Amino acid sequence: MGKGGKGGVRVIQKGPKGMGQMAGMAGKTPQEVQQSMMQDMMKDMMNIDECTQRAMMRRVVPDDRSSEQRWPQSAKNASVEMWQTIWPNNLDSMKTMKMGRKISMDDAVERPDIEDLHEALATLGLRHVIEPFKYYPRDIESHWHNMGRVRVELIDDVTEDYCHPEVEGKIALLRMIAKLVKGSEKWKKRREEQRKEEEITRTMDEEQVKSKQVAVKKVGNGGGGKSKKKGKKKK
Repeated sequence: MGKGGKGGVRVIQKGPKGMGQMAGMAGKTPQEVQQSMMQDMMKDMMNIDECTQRAMMRRVVPDDRSSEQRWPQSAKNASVEMWQTIWPNNLDSMKTMKMGRKISMDDAVERPDIEDLHEALATLGLRHVIEPFKYYPRDIESHWHNMGRVRVELIDDVTEDYCHPEVEGKIALLRMIAKLVKGSEKWKKRREEQRKEEEITRTMDEEQVKSKQVAVKKVGNGGGGKSKKKGKKKK
C-alpha cells in the first residue's frame, strides 16, 4: 500500500544494467544489432584514456595458448622440456631485475620481442621453439604487450656439450642475443617507431594533466560563492 492508503504500487526494476537496451533490440536484424553494439562500444572507448586504449587494442586473446612454432624442421619431434626458456624481459634494458632482467643494463637491449629472439637464435644456428602466447608472470604488461617466449636447446642431449662453442650458459647466451639484436636494422626501425609513439602518448598525458590542473584552479577561484560585504551593524 502506498502512503495515505491510496494503494499506489512502486515498481522497482531489477536485473543487470543494459537489459532495457537489449529489450530495445527486439525485432532488429542481426546486422542492426551488431552495428548498435559496435556504436555502444565506440562510445565506451571514448571515455577511456589513450594509454589504456592502446593497450586494449594490442591485447591478444588466442584460441590456443599452447601453440608453438619450431625452428628448424629437425626440431619438430624434439623433446623441449629440458631446453632453456628465454623471455624478452630477460634481456630488456627497460625492465628491472624484479621484472625478469637477467643481465646488466649495459649488456641489455631496449624492448626486444620474440621475433628478435628468433632471428638471433637462427643466426647462431640454435634449435628453438617459439611460444607466442605465453606471458611473463611477474610483469603485468606482458599480458597484453610483447607476449611470447622461446625455448632453446643449449646443451646437446647426446654429447652433453654446448650446442654453440661461444655460448657456455644461459647468461652468455642472453648477452650474445642482445648484441645481435642491437645490430639488427629491423629492430632499429621498429624501436624508432615505438619511441615516436611513446612521445606522442607522453605529450597527450601531460596535456591532460595540465588541463585538469587548470580546471581545478578555476573551481578553486570561483567556487567560494558570493561573499557577504562587511559593514557596520545597525543599532
